[in-house]
Amino acid sequence: MLTFQILCRDLPGCQLYIQPEAPSLPVLGIAIACDQPAEPGQCYFGDANSLCLQFASVSEPGQYMAVLCDGSAPNAQAALFKKGVSFAVTDLNSLEAGNFLMKQSFHFSHWKDRLQQKLFHGASLQELLSDIAPQIRRPIFWLNTGYRLLASDVNYAFEDNYIQEMLLSGYLSLSSINALMENCKTISLQNAGGITAIELFTDTGHYGVMCEVRERGISLGHLLLLSEHSGRDQLLFDYMLNLVSLFQQYAALQKVDSCESEEGLADYLDDLITLKLTDPQIFRERTEKISIPHNCWYQCILIGSQNERGDAVVDKVLLKKLGLIFPQGKIAEYENMILVFLPKSDRHKAPCDETALQTLLSARAARACIGGQTRNLCYFRQVYLQTRSEFLIGMKLRPEQRILHGEDYQIYQIIDLSARDSQSFHGENLVYLCCPRYTELYRHDLEKHDNLCHVLECYIANNCNTTQTAKALFLHRNTLINKIARIEEILGESLDSSTLRLNCMFSASVIEYAEKYRKEDILLQKPPRPLSADEK
Repeated sequence: MLTFQILCRDLPGCQLYIQPEAPSLPVLGIAIACDQPAEPGQCYFGDANSLCLQFASVSEPGQYMAVLCDGSAPNAQAALFKKGVSFAVTDLNSLEAGNFLMKQSFHFSHWKDRLQQKLFHGASLQELLSDIAPQIRRPIFWLNTGYRLLASDVNYAFEDNYIQEMLLSGYLSLSSINALMENCKTISLQNAGGITAIELFTDTGHYGVMCEVRERGISLGHLLLLSEHSGRDQLLFDYMLNLVSLFQQYAALQKVDSCESEEGLADYLDDLITLKLTDPQIFRERTEKISIPHNCWYQCILIGSQNERGDAVVDKVLLKKLGLIFPQGKIAEYENMILVFLPKSDRHKAPCDETALQTLLSARAARACIGGQTRNLCYFRQVYLQTRSEFLIGMKLRPEQRILHGEDYQIYQIIDLSARDSQSFHGENLVYLCCPRYTELYRHDLEKHDNLCHVLECYIANNCNTTQTAKALFLHRNTLINKIARIEEILGESLDSSTLRLNCMFSASVIEYAEKYRKEDILLQKPPRPLSADEK
């Protein structure tokens, strides 16, 4: 919507006189003044005599606009203002003023059309803001629902504490928001579907307009414009009238889902995981903002899906339904996975109905990893990284399972960490992580096509009880006793040794990790590579 203030911007020698009851005047057309009755919404230009004739029949104030050419004409100004006309005074003659106004109108329309084209061609928020800022000549910011800065253009920025905070920390703190709201005024935006804007008169002596953009009743974020003016910057306000609808369209084209992650949660978790929340006060403010309860256990649950190419994707249908499985959980999209942030009053309480979760995961061809928990949110990063590692390992080691329990894969995570830093110890030959006694037993099975390793693992898992082990393996007890005797012969030591049993089980895990996760033959020796300077 082209307004009178926008139209007269940059008009040479311009002085504006705006009626207080009509601060935002939409311009429906531009016409040279004549002796015909004036129409509301038309911007008339001409000299003092022609404008006085144009508005002679006006009896009540309305949306009347005029550009008075050829100088001041104080008598004409007084007459126009008395008639309720908002007007601009310029030194240009009528021809020059008419050309200028037409050019301004064309430029504005072209700018709006260009934004629409960018919008429909998939332009990013940053691209849109970078085209908007040169037009409004003010800094512009897009903040999400948690007041985190997602995009901005500050080429026209000025010295201001709030601008500095957003640029340095990446968001507006709770204390800053409270300070801004102390001296604010809520105004309904005309021709913007009843949307309200907040006028900010900052404690730094500047003016701003902030609008919460909503689509289908869902809050999408906040558009913030700032001005160096200490009082109302009507031009800034008029531009906001135009931009709100644009950002609503952007949201609609992006198909914003009503079951998106909770306000600010994904950003909060990202800052928590990437160690951006280091200031204790800011940490408390952000935690309070998204209503995370105190004195709880905080559990991490990851849920993953894959497309036809095997790439990790977020299943939107699954995302919607998970709220029924985790009614107390906070659910967000994070790193191409669904992250369930689950506060729990009892550490030992089951996080969900696993039967219901199993059914849902099977229907959506997805997997979940129920990870660890912590009482200190500062350590949630470690819990998340551990859960993600356990998930990735578990998917390869147990591909048939829909629900993985992270604690079942902690030993494999230790092996994975050792394997990643293995060069200086064993030249990436993971066999050297294994107990040599167990390696011999493993070689025996390969050469003789025997199953002694499996028998040993089952025997240890059943607390070395021969009766239970024989039943589990469907073997006669005497057959089992003979196999155990053969195992001890190859190992060269009795299985009464708890250290030997522990080493054997660890070695079995190393071999499984190498074969199923790394797809490597653990007995195949690799030539050592030269050590880097850091490794030396």
